[in-house]
Formats: sequence, structure tokens, C-alpha cells
Amino acid sequence: MVGNQKYGDGPATTGPQSPAPKADVEVDQPNDGPFDICVDGPNKSGTANSKVYYGTKLPTHVPLTPGQIMAVGNFYGCSGTLIAPRWVLSARHCGLSSWSEFCMGPDPSNPSVCIDAKRVLNHGGGDIALVELKADARDLLPGVEPIVLFTDKMDASWKGRIAEAGGYGQQETGYSNTREFTAEPISWLGSDTLTINGEGVHGVCYGDSGGPVMVIAADGSPRVAGALSNGDSSCVGYDNYTRVDVYFDWLTSYTGPVVPPGPQQCSDTTFIGTCSKNADRATWCDGQDELQVDHCAAGTRCSWSNSDEGFRCVTPAQDACAGLDHAGKCDDNVLTWCDIGGPQKRDCGACEETCVPDNNYSNHCVPSTCGDLGFVAQCDGDTVRRCGTDGQLQEVDCGSYGDTCDYVNHIIGSWCVAEKKPSPCGDLSFYGYCDGKTAHWCNRQGVPENRNCGDSGQICGWVDTATGFYCKN
Repeated sequence: MVGNQKYGDGPATTGPQSPAPKADVEVDQPNDGPFDICVDGPNKSGTANSKVYYGTKLPTHVPLTPGQIMAVGNFYGCSGTLIAPRWVLSARHCGLSSWSEFCMGPDPSNPSVCIDAKRVLNHGGGDIALVELKADARDLLPGVEPIVLFTDKMDASWKGRIAEAGGYGQQETGYSNTREFTAEPISWLGSDTLTINGEGVHGVCYGDSGGPVMVIAADGSPRVAGALSNGDSSCVGYDNYTRVDVYFDWLTSYTGPVVPPGPQQCSDTTFIGTCSKNADRATWCDGQDELQVDHCAAGTRCSWSNSDEGFRCVTPAQDACAGLDHAGKCDDNVLTWCDIGGPQKRDCGACEETCVPDNNYSNHCVPSTCGDLGFVAQCDGDTVRRCGTDGQLQEVDCGSYGDTCDYVNHIIGSWCVAEKKPSPCGDLSFYGYCDGKTAHWCNRQGVPENRNCGDSGQICGWVDTATGFYCKN
């Protein structure tokens, strides 16, 4: 809970201080018949993709057309991108030659159209390569559309933006040769490399070398910003791409000038539109079936706009969702999130569901038999108990590993540890307890704290599974 002193790193203030107010969330009820939230909703449609390594069959951030998706191809051992009708971008360390062939196709597991290489051009310094094909790819694979090169210069403002990687590398199952994508933040820009961070959740792997990392240009079009050079052996960490903008002159000296793509067709995007994962971009379809992309200016974010009746870049005063995003949050087993029409709320517990996150940090109500137990784990003696992302009760007997159960942090709750950490809190946990109007808890530094809720005109009570006992209205 942002702004809640219980999550602060320092001691609680001595004066009255109320927890941050929650957005007022209303549910539109039908005019006829009794309203049943479990049947009539609202509920979040679908589940965010989270599971290239734990990748997705279709891109989730960069809006590639079906023809551009086919442009991400396979050299069987390395990946590459069709950036012009006869040119493929890949990596020098792949060791490609005139004996190589580049394979593409609509089926992600069957790149059925293979084109022989005419020549391979390796850069003398950077880990980047160009492959000239013997034929125009559009003649052999109707509908394929090259993804053109990024033409601007990257600077520090790109750090934190989301990029989309693709390739035919190893998956979490151990298998390869299936085209997948993963959207990850840019974490670092080196002298000629771009680094993305899988954050321990997903990433590129062996065989994705030479494959693209793609970004959205200022005109809203997808562009290839780099080719995979190397990365973390875990396949879910940091991965380094050779930057296109650094070698742009060398690349275009062979491929010729980059021809900007024309207006992007809307495909599945509607007038309502969508927001990017980090709410810095709004995408929607205009009346001419052309894709519109608005990069939100400083002081604005993508959210639901009542005046536009869609997802657009808005100021805080125009934000119908009051800062809430589509990922949503779980408060005491109640899910709130931003959706079409504005903020939405679903009482998961009332529907015998549990509010849980998925691997893409998005929260959902899932059918559950966990009762009041949430995703944040608790100790039951030396047993860890929590509700899993599938809505099923999960239990881990720490004693069977020679460990004991102890509180770890407010994100995961408790888990198995070699020994309990000595703490002046004693048996006092982060969740704490109420003694009349006074809340007592152990902060993240292992120091006991308390607050008299009566000083702010509140009572002490259970807030939610992420906060525990604290002051409430």
C-alpha cells in the first residue's frame, strides 16, 4: 500500500497520520433482476501472458503485424530478422556462411519456407552480421513483411522502457525451434550494447542469438533495435544486444536507406485501445483503420478517459481510474483494477475465489478452496501455507528439509529458513495485532512498532494480507 507508514524504512511518526485513501470503486449493476457479482461480473477477461524462456507465441508489447511476426526467423542454431526483402540481421558469433539458410513461416513451430544465403557480412568489431538472401523473401513467403531498422539514436531516456525480444531459442521445457517473444525493460545502454532484464521471470536463451530486440519508434512503428549477442546462462536474467543505432551506417551501406513503413493497420486493436504495461503509451484505432500511438508526456499516464471513451494519455485530473492500472491489486481478497469504463472491483472471497498474482505481476480472481488464506505465505508451526497462483492450497513442510518456518518479508510472507533470525520483536510478526485502538507490528528492520489509531480518529483492525493489522476507518 503506497504511502502506508507501516511499509516505510523508518520509525512511525508520532503525530496523527492516516493511511493513504483508496480509490472509490463502483460496480455498475444491471437494471433488471438481482445482481450476482459471481455470475454477472465484473471480472478481468483472460489472464496475462507470462510464460525464448517462459515466452509468448505472440508479441505482447510491440504491435507486430502477422507479416512482421513471420519476419523473425531461424538459422537452426541461431535466430535472425528480415529487415529488408533480401536482408537478414543476425550476430557475427553465429558463424553463418553461404551454406546457411534462413527459415520463416506462419506456424511458430514450423518455419517451412527456407531461403539460401547468398553471402554473409560480419562486422569487424561488433557482434553483428548481415545475411543477403538469394531471393526476395516476399516472393517465396507471400505476406511476410520486413521489420525495418531503428533509425534514431538511443540515449539514457530509453532506460526503463519496455522492449520486445524474439527468437527460436531454448524454452523452459528444454525444446527449441519454436518462435516466441518476451517483453522486458531496458536496464542498461553500453557503448554498443542494449541490455534487457528478464527479472528472473522470462528471457532469451541458447539459440536466440542473432534474434531481434524491438522497440516502438516515435511514429508508432515497430523497429529492430538490436541483435542478441550474449546473456545470462539462467535464461531469465540480463541479456545483451548489439545496438543497431551504433552500426547503422555500416548496415545501411549494404541494405540501402531505411524506408519508413506506412500507416500501421489496426489488426485486433479497437477504438477503445490499450495501455502499455508501464502505462507510458496509449494505442488505439482511428476511423480510417490506422493504428494511433501516443507516447505519454511527462505528468501524464495511460488510463481510461471518460471523455474519449477509451484508453488514452491523461492527466491525473482526467484519470478515471485514479492511478489504478490493469494489473490491479489485491486488498483483503478483493480485486480492484482499471478496465473499460473505469475502475472495477470484484470480491474474490464472496465467489469462493482467491486474489492471486501471476508471473507477469498482474492480479486475478481464481477459483479456490483456500478459504481466507491468501498468496502471502504464513507459518503454521514449521509448515509454510499459502494459496498458489492456481487457487490451490500449497504447503511446504520445512522440517522435512531440516529448516524452520519464519517470516521473510511483506512480499512473500514466510518461508523455509535454516534458522529463525534473532529479533527484538520476539513472536511479534509483520502482520501484528490490535490491543484496543493500538496497532502493534514488527517492521522490516526487525524492530517493534506501534500506533494509536485513535489519534487519527480511526480504529485498529485487519486491513489485508499485504498489510496485516493497522489503522482503518
